[in-house]
Amino acid sequence: MTAAKKPTSTQSKKNEKRLSTVSFVSVLLGIATIFTPLIPMLVVTPGNRRVFFNILGVVNQEVGSDITREDAFPMLIIYLVAVVTMAVGCVNAYEKLKSAPYFIMGASAMFIVFVYVWMNMDNPSRDAARTSLANSALPYLVLITAVGALATALLWLLSETGRSNIPKRKTAHKSKRKK
Repeated sequence: MTAAKKPTSTQSKKNEKRLSTVSFVSVLLGIATIFTPLIPMLVVTPGNRRVFFNILGVVNQEVGSDITREDAFPMLIIYLVAVVTMAVGCVNAYEKLKSAPYFIMGASAMFIVFVYVWMNMDNPSRDAARTSLANSALPYLVLITAVGALATALLWLLSETGRSNIPKRKTAHKSKRKK
């Protein structure tokens, strides 16, 4: 039988650095996912008026309309819950808690659902802002950052479970040490 190799201090430092890099990238992508739906985009409305809209502004506008209120209100709730969950995940990552990747993965999944459902919702009022934003690259940018945050959080979780399999050295209590 072969004995398991103990990791050297340089290996453990490399693992720590890799883990901190993965967590940092995951947090950055999570923050980018939160703020990407707020990026304004120029939209030409009927009457050739140029107005800046963002995805969340269009969802809020749809909540105010009688025709689309029932479809838009759950989208607003999903976005708000995803923002709060992502913020909790980012704070947990800052505090180096083990629950951080779970929160980031959950929030990323909610953002993916938010964008996918929003892009595939009916547009009964034929709103110019909704049509132009749904056909732009902005929803895809939200999807890319959310999938990236999900993937890096999953990688972070997998690298943490691989790191937890390393046996830790037990220290003897002061009273049990040999003198």
